[in-house]
Amino acid sequence: METNILTGLIARQASRYGERAALSAPDNEGKWHDISWNRLSDDVDKASAAMAALGICEADNIATFSANRPENIVTDYACFNNRAASVSIYATSSLEQLIYILNDAGCPLLFVGNTTQYKIARQAMQMCPNLRRIIVIKPIDIDTDDDSSMLWSDFMELGANASSEIRNLVKSRISSATPDDIATLVYTSGTTGEPKGAILPHSNYDAAMESHLRRIDMVSDKDVSMAFLPLCHIFEKGWTYFCLVKGIKVAVNRDPQDIQSTIQQVRPTCMCSVPRFWEKVYTAVQEKISSMNPAMRMLVRSALRVGRRRNIDYARIGKKAPWWLETRYRFFDAKVFSLLRSAIGIDNGNIFPTAGAPVSSKIVEFFHSCGINIVVGYGLSETTATVSCFPETGWEIGSVGTPIPFVEIKIGDENEVLVKGRW
Repeated sequence: METNILTGLIARQASRYGERAALSAPDNEGKWHDISWNRLSDDVDKASAAMAALGICEADNIATFSANRPENIVTDYACFNNRAASVSIYATSSLEQLIYILNDAGCPLLFVGNTTQYKIARQAMQMCPNLRRIIVIKPIDIDTDDDSSMLWSDFMELGANASSEIRNLVKSRISSATPDDIATLVYTSGTTGEPKGAILPHSNYDAAMESHLRRIDMVSDKDVSMAFLPLCHIFEKGWTYFCLVKGIKVAVNRDPQDIQSTIQQVRPTCMCSVPRFWEKVYTAVQEKISSMNPAMRMLVRSALRVGRRRNIDYARIGKKAPWWLETRYRFFDAKVFSLLRSAIGIDNGNIFPTAGAPVSSKIVEFFHSCGINIVVGYGLSETTATVSCFPETGWEIGSVGTPIPFVEIKIGDENEVLVKGRW
């Protein structure tokens, strides 16, 4: 029987990496702590058993209504172990949006992040006949008249104390999983009306992981990725799954507003983002350059000219720069560009996938001139994220790259983008 890449992934990686860090997350004081592969695997096992003990069946849809947290990743992989599907809901969703998604997906179980989301979920429960249980991740005071909710700690204890019958049930579900099983329902705003749920089976993720392993081959298990965008967005979800497949440590940023401080603390080597992030960085850098004295401003502008010549005119197309240009670039990289990367928090930056909106050519040119590898791409929820992105060499500024392996693209008669996958 074919096996899914994501089903049982965490246990396989724990066997390989053991006490190496799989995730990292901040505590309430903002101090970051690593979570080992062994601990993550143990948590997924407990959550898997707890779901089964609560009566979750194969093909059920399990929702998470929370900002980014390590527990979101645990619940996703616990869903996969039970042949259930994960439904991620934006932490800022309104009561009406929550009710719509819970009813549309028929979710019997909902995980919420904090008190605010718990209060909204309790109201929603009255309007959602399929919803039986709410699990609150953050330790809060549950309403005294609420016998349908439980804290995450109690949920995990339920899994830890699960009977052998329950554990064997989970094992049988893992062994019987197929590529046709639904992995996730990704809700995205449609062109009109209510949100649309993109139904993504494991076969989609299997194909997406294989395509990315071939295209994004410059990353390794020595990298550190920052989960900056919401994990309910297909871009971040797909990228984070890819990182876990590669054994890359994932630092979970809880609030996008905190990114300036968290990126300084974590110093990631890779991170996916929307263009707005780089636009803000670009604006801040330009303001800094404008405030410099004339001599420093001239030095920076000289550095940018050399960086553009070396990285855009030569490295971009796979050509080796002449020795005199390489020498000048290395000088400016040490004196100017390394300081910029350090100020941002990406001293050892490797790759920074960027998508979700058009990216200005000047932004791409500027950061590549500085030695920051922004990889522009295009994708959809329905395509399990990436359709095309910059290859390592030969990409064009102003484009969204070339189709990733096993993906075909053509433009239809009415200028529609037509996409065909592997199957």
